[in-house]
Amino acid sequence: MSVPKFQTTEPKVNRSLLNPFFESYKLLPSSTSPTTRSFKLPTPSRIRPAKHDIPYRVLEARTKRNQLEACGEGVAYVDDDLRVVHAVYGENDEIVFKVLYEFKRGTDDQDVSEMAKAWTNEDVDIPSLHYAAPYLLVSNGAGTVILLRIDAATNETTVLGRVDISGNFVITSTRVVHRSSENGEDELAVVGYVIGQRDVEDVKEPTQQKRRIVFQLKLLHVSIPREYLQSSDTPLEILKVGKDTNTLRTMILGEAEGATVPFFTAVENGGDAVIVCAAAAYKHICSDSSESQVVPVMKPKTESIDKEGNGGKEEEVEDTAVYPLQNTVTDPVEDVDFQGDETYLLRFAINNPTAMAEMEMGIQLMPTHVGICGSQSYLCSSFTPPQRDIGTSELLHTFSLRSDIDLHTYTLFPTLNLSHVHTFPALGFVQASKRDKRFMYVTYDSRHAVIVGDRYAYIYHACPKGERIAGQWVIDLGTGGGVLGVQQVGETCLKVLKEEEIVVVRWT
Repeated sequence: MSVPKFQTTEPKVNRSLLNPFFESYKLLPSSTSPTTRSFKLPTPSRIRPAKHDIPYRVLEARTKRNQLEACGEGVAYVDDDLRVVHAVYGENDEIVFKVLYEFKRGTDDQDVSEMAKAWTNEDVDIPSLHYAAPYLLVSNGAGTVILLRIDAATNETTVLGRVDISGNFVITSTRVVHRSSENGEDELAVVGYVIGQRDVEDVKEPTQQKRRIVFQLKLLHVSIPREYLQSSDTPLEILKVGKDTNTLRTMILGEAEGATVPFFTAVENGGDAVIVCAAAAYKHICSDSSESQVVPVMKPKTESIDKEGNGGKEEEVEDTAVYPLQNTVTDPVEDVDFQGDETYLLRFAINNPTAMAEMEMGIQLMPTHVGICGSQSYLCSSFTPPQRDIGTSELLHTFSLRSDIDLHTYTLFPTLNLSHVHTFPALGFVQASKRDKRFMYVTYDSRHAVIVGDRYAYIYHACPKGERIAGQWVIDLGTGGGVLGVQQVGETCLKVLKEEEIVVVRWT
């Protein structure tokens, strides 16, 4: 087997954007502070605890996931009743909550997938959602993905179809890669991951194998016929990945996997290449072997039981299970063999574009480019501008790396081309002191950096070149539970999703 050849690139710092004279961020007067307003959720969207011990990396992936998605002029989330809710402004500047779709969870309904039934008796992942105008894709965390279309003018919603995927599929990015012509169809590229385990060689004992947690990344293409784009009364179809139907066509085009959850993923314009940023390198998976090697994450088996009335003796239980857990109370623990502050950028491309065009088998994601970040490490992404047409823009993603004490913002273009566009001086150092940090973002105009905790949000102003001081605001978010997500809606507005309410933050 030949070793693939990579093209290497690296994020180069634009020295003209640095500010060696900067001193500190100064708290601005309260008269200039943003205004806040809270809107109680119709149904809470609480932080759902796991039903058993889970690996640290899985827990980390869940806690860092943004559960709020910007949809045009509003935001969308999934509540405790597995209902997809769209929150938009109505009359008198009040938020109106509209249910777009409700996932079923029960064992008696034949219309529920086997994975969806897991909601009744097993631990599953939390829902995830992603918007690529005008489409909203939502995964219930139990293997079912629903595709909705939201009309930008009226906010009317159409259910276009459903896809059942083996495993608890988590959506990370979506892109419209082809707009319908007169007789054509829309085509979406969807990237997400499934968490599982794989048998690998033990470094300490080469003759032995052990199971490790893996994040298996999948690239899907979904085709939407033109008649679906015109009809407002479309029946719900149950689709199987890789199977053609008279309605939507869905197919997994390639897979890659890594040991850590991706910081972000981005799909290039044609939908034939994916860029992955993570704390550990990802590698491609051969399509003929992935299914046989990856198994679901299993919960631990008790080693011994202390039964009363058994003469005070412990009953030993023969245990041959392999423990995938990584915590301080389970033995044996999973080895930690990667540096958490490293950053890898990798580009994977389809090896057979002809087969992809015909939706045929024999397609694989192969690595083509590697980004070497060196001493710079990933810190956060930028919010996605709502006015940008994700299907045609060359800009794929905007993210920030920490370099020493500074925060450098980079734009990402196809074939892993990076451009340093802004610097927040000393913010890499300042953010490390925020121990209650849940989310961190840079606004899409790079004028502000935002750190959100359960009780407070911190907004840092960009520092003009040559200035020594930049402003900051501290906003009290109230006591409406833990923070689940945050999105920028408009140039001067943030919406923060908490367990019991949405907090709207506005500034001028």
